[in-house]
Amino acid sequence: IQGYDVKNIEFIFYVKEQRRIYVFGGSNDDPLNKQYYDDIWYCQHNESFHEYKWHRFGMQLPYHTELDDNMTSPMSGSTTLTSKYNAILGFKHILFIFYHEKKEVWCIDLMKEKRYICDKLVSIDGASHSQFLNTKANVTHSLCMDHSGPIHNVLQLNDIIKSTPSI
Repeated sequence: IQGYDVKNIEFIFYVKEQRRIYVFGGSNDDPLNKQYYDDIWYCQHNESFHEYKWHRFGMQLPYHTELDDNMTSPMSGSTTLTSKYNAILGFKHILFIFYHEKKEVWCIDLMKEKRYICDKLVSIDGASHSQFLNTKANVTHSLCMDHSGPIHNVLQLNDIIKSTPSI
């Protein structure tokens, strides 16, 4: 991505209606100067998939992600990330970003380019070690299979939408 040293991404989603691939949770590869990007980027492609161009989305993630030198992982001894989150795509064009420690859910409408916070706090057992999967019915499954698991949570995205003003 031009102008950014992005070597790793955490999330990638495709919005068919827009012919866009969205990526975020980006970071560089420099162990001495690790940098995390709060930007959301998208790749716009033409109908034949032969021409594409990267763009920076009009807004960033709600919270800055950075290394927290005061918190180290007991497993690896390395520093951990703050503002840790998981994300899924629901309703074909709405990003749901789950901030575990804050128990917040943010919704980013990729078509309207607007961001909303859910009024209801959402607590997900084992979320910091979970993978999230969304179904066509907009039911999200959170599955943790590490030393804390197995833990399975089910979230109805319709309930989250109903608790989110203005969406």
